[in-house]
Amino acid sequence: MSLRRHAAQPFNANVQAAAPAEVPEDTAPWDAGETADAPQVIPASQAVQTVQNAGLPAAPANTTSFSVEALAQEGYEGLSLDFNSFPVISLKTNGQFVDSDNTKYGTEFKCRVHMTKEKYVYRGLTNGKVLDNKKDVAYSYDQDTTTRGEKVDLVIGRWKAEGKAWDQKKYLEALVQMEAPGTPYDGEFRMLSISPTSVGRLTGFLLTVKMQLKGAPLASQLVRVYCGQELQVNGQSFYPWGFAKA
Repeated sequence: MSLRRHAAQPFNANVQAAAPAEVPEDTAPWDAGETADAPQVIPASQAVQTVQNAGLPAAPANTTSFSVEALAQEGYEGLSLDFNSFPVISLKTNGQFVDSDNTKYGTEFKCRVHMTKEKYVYRGLTNGKVLDNKKDVAYSYDQDTTTRGEKVDLVIGRWKAEGKAWDQKKYLEALVQMEAPGTPYDGEFRMLSISPTSVGRLTGFLLTVKMQLKGAPLASQLVRVYCGQELQVNGQSFYPWGFAKA
């Protein structure tokens, strides 16, 4: 079974995510937009209680599913689609888009947006810094269980026992299909890891496009994703994500 580039096929929003790629050193602790929305640093003594009180209702189930079931009917059983199934594109501090496989996309690319989902990033801090990306960074889609299957409060509790503070930040992941004729990744799927300061930009763009499409699926609209103009906030600069109709 092949994936058709223009088919607006939704993904199952409730599938359990595998562990994302490690945080790249040049973007640690956050991506390019982090300076405008500095995360709250929570003392170790308050860590577990704060996480337990920060519950978020689970995302509603998607009533349709992607083609995994169709593949199973063709004999491809045991497959599992999750949010680590595709390379993750992030916007670096130099204004360039690069994915977790180190593929470089320059300052803009075109794609079709199929779905979005919130992702929470937790960090254990020693003197305000992450010393080990594997041990001191955890990801969760529900604020309850990490993508490695551990309870978030247990991870925070371990950091607390080590005398570390911690913080949390909410990102948005968008599942997109690349539109790049002449490239090896044309028609392939990617995940966009969008920093908190740019989530409002994507939200406004998708709401506008949805109204203009008059019932057509959002994935039918070709989108130009680009690096926005450098912004200054509280004396610090960063590059926001930008979105436009292609």
